[in-house]
Amino acid sequence: MTALVRNQLIPLLNATHANDDPNPGLLIQRGLRVWDSTDKAKADKKDLIDVITNLKPSDLYQLAFDRWLLQTQQKQNFAALPATIDGRLMTGLALGGTLETGVTTQHSYGMPMLAGSSVKGAVRAYAENLFSQKDADGKVILDEKGKTQIDVAMMPILDTLFGADEDAEANAGYLVWHDAWYIPALTKEGKYSSAEEAKPFVGEIVTVHHQKYYAGQSNEALDMESPVPNQQLAVQGSFYFVIEGANQQWLDFAKQLLENMLNQFGIGAKGASGYGYFKPASDLESLMTSLKKRFVSLQSESVDTTDDPYAKLRLQISSMVASDLVESLSKNLNKFLKSLDLTKENEEHCKALADITWAEHESLVMSWSGQSGNKEKAFKFIHKFKS
Repeated sequence: MTALVRNQLIPLLNATHANDDPNPGLLIQRGLRVWDSTDKAKADKKDLIDVITNLKPSDLYQLAFDRWLLQTQQKQNFAALPATIDGRLMTGLALGGTLETGVTTQHSYGMPMLAGSSVKGAVRAYAENLFSQKDADGKVILDEKGKTQIDVAMMPILDTLFGADEDAEANAGYLVWHDAWYIPALTKEGKYSSAEEAKPFVGEIVTVHHQKYYAGQSNEALDMESPVPNQQLAVQGSFYFVIEGANQQWLDFAKQLLENMLNQFGIGAKGASGYGYFKPASDLESLMTSLKKRFVSLQSESVDTTDDPYAKLRLQISSMVASDLVESLSKNLNKFLKSLDLTKENEEHCKALADITWAEHESLVMSWSGQSGNKEKAFKFIHKFKS
Protein backbone atom coordinates (compact mmCIF):
# COMPACT_ATOMS: atom_id res chain seq x y z
CA MET A 1 0.00 0.00 0.00
CA THR A 2 1.40 3.39 -1.06
CA ALA A 3 0.49 6.66 0.66
CA LEU A 4 -0.43 9.36 -1.86
CA VAL A 5 -0.95 12.22 0.60
CA ARG A 6 1.49 13.63 3.13
CA ASN A 7 0.38 13.26 6.76
CA GLN A 8 0.39 17.02 7.23
CA LEU A 9 -2.27 17.41 4.50
CA ILE A 10 -4.69 14.77 5.82
CA PRO A 11 -6.47 17.20 8.24
CA LEU A 12 -6.99 19.59 5.31
CA LEU A 13 -8.49 16.81 3.18
CA ASN A 14 -10.71 15.74 6.10
CA ALA A 15 -12.00 19.30 6.34
CA THR A 16 -12.61 19.34 2.58
CA HIS A 17 -14.69 16.17 2.78
CA ALA A 18 -16.64 17.51 5.75
CA ASN A 19 -17.44 20.77 3.98
CA ASP A 20 -21.02 21.08 2.71
CA ASP A 21 -19.67 22.19 -0.69
CA PRO A 22 -16.32 20.47 -1.27
CA ASN A 23 -14.38 21.37 -4.41
CA PRO A 24 -14.85 18.44 -6.84
CA GLY A 25 -11.75 19.41 -8.82
CA LEU A 26 -9.63 19.16 -5.66
CA LEU A 27 -11.10 15.75 -4.86
CA ILE A 28 -10.34 14.50 -8.37
CA GLN A 29 -6.73 15.65 -8.14
CA ARG A 30 -5.92 14.93 -4.47
CA GLY A 31 -8.80 12.97 -2.98
CA LEU A 32 -7.31 9.48 -3.30
CA ARG A 33 -5.13 8.97 -0.21
CA VAL A 34 -3.63 5.52 -0.70
CA TRP A 35 -2.89 3.14 -3.57
CA ASP A 36 -3.32 -0.54 -2.82
CA SER A 37 -1.85 -2.67 -5.63
CA THR A 38 -3.52 -5.78 -4.20
CA ASP A 39 -7.02 -4.29 -4.41
CA LYS A 40 -8.11 -5.49 -7.84
CA ALA A 41 -11.61 -4.03 -7.40
CA LYS A 42 -10.10 -0.60 -6.58
CA ALA A 43 -12.59 0.00 -3.78
CA ASP A 44 -10.97 3.30 -2.66
CA LYS A 45 -11.23 4.67 -6.19
CA LYS A 46 -14.88 3.61 -6.41
CA ASP A 47 -15.71 5.24 -3.06
CA LEU A 48 -14.12 8.51 -4.13
CA ILE A 49 -15.96 8.50 -7.47
CA ASP A 50 -19.20 7.91 -5.57
CA VAL A 51 -18.50 11.00 -3.45
CA ILE A 52 -17.71 13.15 -6.51
CA THR A 53 -20.77 12.03 -8.47
CA ASN A 54 -23.07 13.03 -5.59
CA LEU A 55 -21.86 16.63 -5.50
CA LYS A 56 -23.91 19.55 -6.84
CA PRO A 57 -22.91 23.10 -7.82
CA SER A 58 -22.26 25.21 -4.74
CA ASP A 59 -24.06 28.46 -3.94
CA LEU A 60 -20.79 30.27 -4.73
CA TYR A 61 -20.66 28.72 -8.21
CA GLN A 62 -24.28 29.66 -8.85
CA LEU A 63 -23.48 33.28 -7.96
CA ALA A 64 -20.45 33.22 -10.26
CA PHE A 65 -22.51 31.78 -13.11
CA ASP A 66 -25.19 34.43 -12.55
CA ARG A 67 -22.53 37.12 -12.88
CA TRP A 68 -21.20 35.60 -16.12
CA LEU A 69 -24.75 35.30 -17.49
CA LEU A 70 -25.45 38.98 -16.80
CA GLN A 71 -22.17 40.03 -18.42
CA THR A 72 -22.72 38.09 -21.65
CA GLN A 73 -26.43 37.43 -22.31
CA GLN A 74 -28.04 39.76 -24.86
CA LYS A 75 -25.03 42.07 -24.76
CA GLN A 76 -23.34 43.69 -27.74
CA ASN A 77 -20.13 41.97 -28.88
CA PHE A 78 -21.17 38.62 -27.37
CA ALA A 79 -22.77 35.54 -28.93
CA ALA A 80 -24.00 32.97 -26.41
CA LEU A 81 -25.06 29.37 -27.04
CA PRO A 82 -26.49 27.11 -24.31
CA ALA A 83 -26.17 23.44 -25.31
CA THR A 84 -27.08 20.13 -23.64
CA ILE A 85 -24.94 17.00 -23.79
CA ASP A 86 -26.65 14.15 -25.62
CA GLY A 87 -25.57 11.42 -23.20
CA ARG A 88 -22.16 11.87 -21.57
CA LEU A 89 -19.05 14.00 -22.08
CA MET A 90 -15.47 13.05 -21.26
CA THR A 91 -12.86 15.79 -21.17
CA GLY A 92 -9.55 16.02 -19.31
CA LEU A 93 -9.23 12.27 -18.62
CA ALA A 94 -5.48 12.61 -18.19
CA LEU A 95 -5.86 15.21 -15.42
CA GLY A 96 -6.99 12.75 -12.75
CA GLY A 97 -3.54 11.96 -11.35
CA THR A 98 -3.58 8.88 -9.18
CA LEU A 99 -7.36 8.58 -9.59
CA GLU A 100 -6.64 7.58 -13.21
CA THR A 101 -9.67 9.49 -14.44
CA GLY A 102 -10.06 13.24 -14.66
CA VAL A 103 -12.40 16.01 -15.74
CA THR A 104 -11.40 19.52 -16.76
CA THR A 105 -12.72 21.73 -13.94
CA GLN A 106 -12.57 25.40 -13.00
CA HIS A 107 -9.85 25.93 -10.43
CA SER A 108 -11.90 28.13 -8.07
CA TYR A 109 -15.22 26.27 -8.08
CA GLY A 110 -14.35 22.72 -9.14
CA MET A 111 -17.21 22.55 -11.66
CA PRO A 112 -16.76 21.06 -15.16
CA MET A 113 -15.67 23.44 -17.89
CA LEU A 114 -14.59 23.32 -21.53
CA ALA A 115 -11.49 25.44 -22.04
CA GLY A 116 -11.89 28.19 -24.63
CA SER A 117 -8.77 26.95 -26.43
CA SER A 118 -10.36 23.48 -26.73
CA VAL A 119 -13.62 24.93 -28.05
CA LYS A 120 -11.71 27.07 -30.56
CA GLY A 121 -9.62 24.08 -31.70
CA ALA A 122 -12.66 21.82 -32.11
CA VAL A 123 -14.56 24.42 -34.16
CA ARG A 124 -11.47 25.03 -36.31
CA ALA A 125 -11.15 21.30 -37.01
CA TYR A 126 -14.80 21.25 -38.06
CA ALA A 127 -14.38 24.34 -40.26
CA GLU A 128 -11.23 22.94 -41.90
CA ASN A 129 -13.12 19.77 -42.77
CA LEU A 130 -15.96 21.88 -44.14
CA PHE A 131 -13.63 24.07 -46.25
CA SER A 132 -11.23 21.30 -47.31
CA GLN A 133 -10.48 20.29 -50.88
CA LYS A 134 -12.09 16.96 -51.77
CA ASP A 135 -11.55 14.43 -54.51
CA ALA A 136 -14.20 13.01 -56.85
CA ASP A 137 -15.30 10.55 -54.17
CA GLY A 138 -15.78 13.30 -51.58
CA LYS A 139 -12.68 12.35 -49.55
CA VAL A 140 -10.52 15.09 -48.00
CA ILE A 141 -7.27 15.71 -49.90
CA LEU A 142 -4.11 15.68 -47.74
CA ASP A 143 -0.72 17.18 -48.59
CA GLU A 144 2.62 15.35 -48.35
CA LYS A 145 2.73 16.06 -44.59
CA GLY A 146 -0.74 14.59 -44.02
CA LYS A 147 -2.28 18.02 -43.45
CA THR A 148 -5.75 18.87 -44.78
CA GLN A 149 -5.69 20.86 -47.99
CA ILE A 150 -7.91 23.92 -47.52
CA ASP A 151 -9.71 25.68 -50.35
CA VAL A 152 -7.59 28.80 -50.98
CA ALA A 153 -10.66 31.04 -51.11
CA MET A 154 -11.63 29.96 -47.59
CA MET A 155 -8.28 30.59 -45.89
CA PRO A 156 -9.02 34.26 -45.06
CA ILE A 157 -12.19 33.12 -43.28
CA LEU A 158 -10.25 30.62 -41.15
CA ASP A 159 -7.60 33.26 -40.40
CA THR A 160 -10.26 35.72 -39.25
CA LEU A 161 -12.09 33.21 -37.05
CA PHE A 162 -9.14 31.33 -35.58
CA GLY A 163 -5.92 33.15 -36.45
CA ALA A 164 -3.03 32.50 -38.82
CA ASP A 165 -0.02 30.26 -38.19
CA GLU A 166 2.37 31.94 -40.64
CA ASP A 167 5.40 33.48 -38.91
CA ALA A 168 5.13 36.73 -40.84
CA GLU A 169 1.44 37.26 -40.17
CA ALA A 170 0.83 35.19 -37.04
CA ASN A 171 -2.22 36.22 -35.04
CA ALA A 172 -4.76 34.70 -32.68
CA GLY A 173 -7.80 35.61 -34.78
CA TYR A 174 -10.36 38.34 -34.31
CA LEU A 175 -12.74 36.49 -32.00
CA VAL A 176 -12.36 35.50 -28.36
CA TRP A 177 -13.50 31.94 -27.62
CA HIS A 178 -14.35 31.96 -23.91
CA ASP A 179 -14.39 28.94 -21.58
CA ALA A 180 -17.72 27.12 -21.66
CA TRP A 181 -19.34 27.16 -18.20
CA TYR A 182 -21.39 24.32 -16.79
CA ILE A 183 -25.03 25.43 -16.41
CA PRO A 184 -26.49 24.51 -13.00
CA ALA A 185 -29.77 22.63 -13.51
CA LEU A 186 -32.71 25.03 -13.85
CA THR A 187 -36.43 24.63 -13.23
CA LYS A 188 -39.02 25.87 -15.73
CA GLU A 189 -39.28 29.05 -13.66
CA GLY A 190 -35.58 29.80 -14.11
CA LYS A 191 -34.60 28.87 -10.54
CA TYR A 192 -31.78 26.52 -9.60
CA SER A 193 -32.86 22.92 -9.13
CA SER A 194 -31.77 20.51 -6.40
CA ALA A 195 -33.08 17.44 -8.25
CA GLU A 196 -31.01 14.46 -9.32
CA GLU A 197 -30.15 16.01 -12.70
CA ALA A 198 -28.39 18.84 -10.83
CA LYS A 199 -25.37 16.57 -10.32
CA PRO A 200 -22.80 17.34 -13.05
CA PHE A 201 -20.52 14.33 -12.55
CA VAL A 202 -21.51 10.76 -13.34
CA GLY A 203 -19.68 7.44 -13.04
CA GLU A 204 -18.87 5.46 -16.17
CA ILE A 205 -17.26 2.10 -16.91
CA VAL A 206 -14.88 1.79 -19.84
CA THR A 207 -13.98 -1.85 -20.43
CA VAL A 208 -10.66 -2.76 -22.05
CA HIS A 209 -11.15 -6.06 -23.90
CA HIS A 210 -7.63 -6.52 -25.28
CA GLN A 211 -5.22 -5.33 -22.60
CA LYS A 212 -2.12 -7.13 -23.93
CA TYR A 213 -2.74 -5.87 -27.45
CA TYR A 214 -3.02 -2.22 -26.38
CA ALA A 215 0.02 -2.61 -24.11
CA GLY A 216 2.09 -3.84 -27.07
CA GLN A 217 2.55 -7.30 -25.55
CA SER A 218 0.63 -9.08 -28.33
CA ASN A 219 0.33 -8.62 -32.09
CA GLU A 220 -3.27 -9.82 -32.08
CA ALA A 221 -6.41 -8.73 -30.24
CA LEU A 222 -7.54 -12.16 -29.09
CA ASP A 223 -11.14 -12.83 -28.02
CA MET A 224 -9.85 -15.16 -25.30
CA GLU A 225 -8.65 -12.29 -23.11
CA SER A 226 -10.70 -11.31 -20.06
CA PRO A 227 -12.26 -7.81 -20.17
CA VAL A 228 -10.90 -5.31 -17.63
CA PRO A 229 -13.56 -2.87 -16.32
CA ASN A 230 -12.12 0.59 -15.70
CA GLN A 231 -14.00 3.12 -13.55
CA GLN A 232 -14.18 6.57 -15.12
CA LEU A 233 -15.70 10.01 -14.52
CA ALA A 234 -17.89 11.71 -17.11
CA VAL A 235 -20.08 14.82 -17.24
CA GLN A 236 -23.80 15.24 -17.89
CA GLY A 237 -26.00 18.31 -18.26
CA SER A 238 -25.55 21.57 -20.19
CA PHE A 239 -22.84 24.12 -20.99
CA TYR A 240 -22.95 27.83 -21.75
CA PHE A 241 -20.69 28.73 -24.70
CA VAL A 242 -19.69 32.36 -25.35
CA ILE A 243 -17.87 33.99 -28.27
CA GLU A 244 -16.78 37.64 -28.17
CA GLY A 245 -16.05 39.96 -31.08
CA ALA A 246 -16.73 43.39 -32.51
CA ASN A 247 -18.55 42.30 -35.69
CA GLN A 248 -22.02 40.76 -35.29
CA GLN A 249 -21.95 38.96 -38.64
CA TRP A 250 -18.73 37.16 -37.76
CA LEU A 251 -20.16 36.32 -34.34
CA ASP A 252 -23.31 34.82 -35.88
CA PHE A 253 -21.26 32.79 -38.36
CA ALA A 254 -18.92 31.50 -35.64
CA LYS A 255 -21.89 30.60 -33.42
CA GLN A 256 -23.44 28.56 -36.26
CA LEU A 257 -20.15 26.72 -36.81
CA LEU A 258 -19.97 26.02 -33.06
CA GLU A 259 -23.50 24.64 -32.97
CA ASN A 260 -22.87 22.42 -36.01
CA MET A 261 -19.61 21.13 -34.53
CA LEU A 262 -21.28 20.17 -31.24
CA ASN A 263 -24.05 18.31 -33.08
CA GLN A 264 -22.01 16.63 -35.80
CA PHE A 265 -18.41 16.24 -34.56
CA GLY A 266 -18.74 16.45 -30.79
CA ILE A 267 -16.02 17.57 -28.40
CA GLY A 268 -13.83 15.85 -25.84
CA ALA A 269 -12.56 12.27 -25.64
CA LYS A 270 -13.99 8.96 -26.89
CA GLY A 271 -16.12 10.49 -29.62
CA ALA A 272 -15.98 7.21 -31.56
CA SER A 273 -17.85 5.60 -28.65
CA GLY A 274 -20.60 8.26 -28.71
CA TYR A 275 -19.28 10.61 -26.01
CA GLY A 276 -19.19 14.39 -26.37
CA TYR A 277 -22.09 15.01 -28.73
CA PHE A 278 -24.68 17.71 -28.01
CA LYS A 279 -28.39 17.87 -28.75
CA PRO A 280 -29.62 19.89 -31.76
CA ALA A 281 -31.13 23.33 -31.23
CA SER A 282 -34.66 21.99 -31.75
CA ASP A 283 -34.33 20.00 -28.50
CA LEU A 284 -33.14 22.94 -26.41
CA GLU A 285 -36.28 25.08 -26.17
CA SER A 286 -36.87 24.22 -22.50
CA LEU A 287 -33.25 25.00 -21.52
CA MET A 288 -33.17 28.27 -23.45
CA THR A 289 -36.49 29.40 -21.95
CA SER A 290 -35.34 28.59 -18.40
CA LEU A 291 -32.02 30.36 -18.96
CA LYS A 292 -33.80 33.41 -20.35
CA LYS A 293 -36.10 33.52 -17.32
CA ARG A 294 -33.05 33.30 -15.07
CA PHE A 295 -31.45 36.22 -16.89
CA VAL A 296 -34.60 38.36 -16.69
CA SER A 297 -34.97 37.56 -12.99
CA LEU A 298 -31.39 38.70 -12.34
CA GLN A 299 -31.92 41.86 -14.37
CA SER A 300 -35.09 42.67 -12.44
CA GLU A 301 -33.14 42.76 -9.18
CA SER A 302 -31.13 45.76 -10.40
CA VAL A 303 -33.85 47.62 -12.35
CA ASP A 304 -34.32 51.24 -11.24
CA THR A 305 -38.04 52.06 -10.98
CA THR A 306 -37.54 55.69 -9.91
CA ASP A 307 -38.31 57.19 -13.32
CA ASP A 308 -40.44 54.30 -14.60
CA PRO A 309 -42.52 52.46 -11.95
CA TYR A 310 -43.34 49.77 -14.51
CA ALA A 311 -39.74 49.10 -15.59
CA LYS A 312 -39.76 45.57 -14.13
CA LEU A 313 -43.10 44.82 -15.77
CA ARG A 314 -41.75 46.07 -19.10
CA LEU A 315 -38.66 43.85 -18.77
CA GLN A 316 -40.74 40.77 -17.96
CA ILE A 317 -43.23 41.28 -20.79
CA SER A 318 -40.58 42.00 -23.43
CA SER A 319 -38.75 38.76 -22.70
CA MET A 320 -41.70 36.35 -22.36
CA VAL A 321 -42.41 33.60 -24.89
CA ALA A 322 -45.94 33.20 -26.26
CA SER A 323 -47.02 30.30 -24.03
CA ASP A 324 -45.93 32.02 -20.80
CA LEU A 325 -47.49 35.32 -21.88
CA VAL A 326 -50.86 33.68 -22.47
CA GLU A 327 -50.87 32.00 -19.06
CA SER A 328 -49.73 35.18 -17.30
CA LEU A 329 -52.60 37.15 -18.84
CA SER A 330 -55.26 34.54 -18.14
CA LYS A 331 -55.22 31.84 -15.46
CA ASN A 332 -52.06 33.15 -13.70
CA LEU A 333 -52.90 36.88 -13.94
CA ASN A 334 -53.18 37.51 -10.20
CA LYS A 335 -50.01 35.55 -9.42
CA PHE A 336 -48.04 37.31 -12.16
CA LEU A 337 -49.03 40.79 -11.00
CA LYS A 338 -48.27 39.96 -7.36
CA SER A 339 -44.76 38.84 -8.32
CA LEU A 340 -44.18 42.41 -9.52
CA ASP A 341 -45.85 44.07 -6.51
CA LEU A 342 -48.94 44.90 -8.57
CA THR A 343 -52.58 43.87 -8.10
CA LYS A 344 -55.46 42.83 -10.37
CA GLU A 345 -57.82 45.07 -8.40
CA ASN A 346 -55.88 48.20 -9.36
CA GLU A 347 -57.17 49.43 -12.74
CA GLU A 348 -54.06 51.50 -13.36
CA HIS A 349 -51.87 48.39 -12.94
CA CYS A 350 -54.07 46.43 -15.36
CA LYS A 351 -53.95 49.29 -17.87
CA ALA A 352 -50.15 49.41 -17.68
CA LEU A 353 -49.96 45.64 -18.23
CA ALA A 354 -52.28 45.82 -21.25
CA ASP A 355 -50.48 48.80 -22.84
CA ILE A 356 -47.01 47.30 -22.40
CA THR A 357 -48.12 43.91 -23.75
CA TRP A 358 -49.74 45.55 -26.77
CA ALA A 359 -46.61 47.64 -27.45
CA GLU A 360 -44.26 44.65 -27.19
CA HIS A 361 -46.39 41.88 -28.74
CA GLU A 362 -49.06 43.52 -30.92
CA SER A 363 -48.99 40.93 -33.72
CA LEU A 364 -49.05 38.05 -31.23
CA VAL A 365 -52.03 39.52 -29.35
CA MET A 366 -53.90 40.01 -32.64
CA SER A 367 -53.38 36.32 -33.45
CA TRP A 368 -55.37 35.44 -30.32
CA SER A 369 -58.50 37.07 -31.73
CA GLY A 370 -61.24 34.50 -32.27
CA GLN A 371 -59.33 31.82 -30.31
CA SER A 372 -60.77 29.92 -27.35
CA GLY A 373 -59.60 29.14 -23.80
CA ASN A 374 -56.68 31.06 -22.30
CA LYS A 375 -55.93 32.93 -25.55
CA GLU A 376 -59.48 34.26 -25.60
CA LYS A 377 -59.20 35.40 -21.95
CA ALA A 378 -55.84 37.09 -22.60
CA PHE A 379 -57.15 38.84 -25.72
CA LYS A 380 -60.24 40.16 -23.89
CA PHE A 381 -58.09 41.43 -21.00
CA ILE A 382 -55.80 43.38 -23.35
CA HIS A 383 -58.70 45.00 -25.26
CA LYS A 384 -60.55 45.85 -22.07
CA PHE A 385 -57.71 47.85 -20.52
CA LYS A 386 -55.39 49.05 -23.31
CA SER A 387 -55.45 52.74 -24.24
